[in-house]
Amino acid sequence: MRRVSQPPPRPRHRRRRRRDVLPSLPRASMVFLIAGGVGMAYLAARTPALAGLIGLAPPPALGAPGSSVPPAGARDAGEGWGLGETARVLTRQGLVLRQVTVTGRDLTAGRDILGAIGVPQGGPLLAIDPETVRTRLEALPWVASARVERRLPDQVHVAITEREPMALWQHNGAFAVIDREGRAIAADPGRWRTLPLVVGAGAPGHAAELLNLLTSQPGIAERVKAATLIGERRWTLRLDSIENGLVVRLPEEDPSAALDQLVQIDARDHLLSKNLSVIDMRLPGRLVVRLAEDGPVDPEAEIAGGKPARGAPAGGQKPPPIVRKSEGRDA
Repeated sequence: MRRVSQPPPRPRHRRRRRRDVLPSLPRASMVFLIAGGVGMAYLAARTPALAGLIGLAPPPALGAPGSSVPPAGARDAGEGWGLGETARVLTRQGLVLRQVTVTGRDLTAGRDILGAIGVPQGGPLLAIDPETVRTRLEALPWVASARVERRLPDQVHVAITEREPMALWQHNGAFAVIDREGRAIAADPGRWRTLPLVVGAGAPGHAAELLNLLTSQPGIAERVKAATLIGERRWTLRLDSIENGLVVRLPEEDPSAALDQLVQIDARDHLLSKNLSVIDMRLPGRLVVRLAEDGPVDPEAEIAGGKPARGAPAGGQKPPPIVRKSEGRDA
């Protein structure tokens, strides 16, 4: 008897379960949903008998505990059951604040943002007015601008642009952090000691010009520790050290060209590496230096409008000559 072998069983292929991705509710549909909810709440307020049919609890009766209807003297008892009660009704339907998302925050404290929103977690989402929150946020020290969105059903999104600290401003013995627009920021100056120091009554309003000027010469910019605005017309820079660093007096007219000239001379003669206390470039075509052995220099002691000591004139297109300034002629 021949045995008939059975054919091997066919491998069973498991049927993969299909995972359906439900589309998100379109924004227009969500708007109609909210509008319908508000309408139902209003209908329940006006016609308590219909409240059970639409699934909403009617508002408390006039004078009952928890009633939001105004006391006697109001023109219409229905006036008390407005947007506030509607928000509470929709809160019972699930429209509550559960999450706050923030972008652009670096220096602003999270508790300050939550304080500006003003509604705790679990509070009614519709009680949050985006424009009011935006105004509160832009009043915070570090916030330059803000945008606030309610994202249904339970989220508030905040996008902020923060002010960038640019320099420390010293005036009348006090220090303040300022941004690129020259506005003071209510921040602890001690945390920003590494920022450049600008000195003078009008320094904040001209600080952006100074930054743009120094950007063209990064080798000089990284050495600037302080800058004093003289007569609200020109800058005196202090390099390497605030206390006893090299003083560079820039001209009122075309300070950018003067810095370019200083870089060229330094590349040729290593001027900035020499034992100098002052480099005076206030006169066009002339450069006057003062040796460190002549004594320390206070850039704030300069007299507004004072003229620099005369130096030898430049010849042709060559770089200006370097003239040592004698003692007792510091203007």
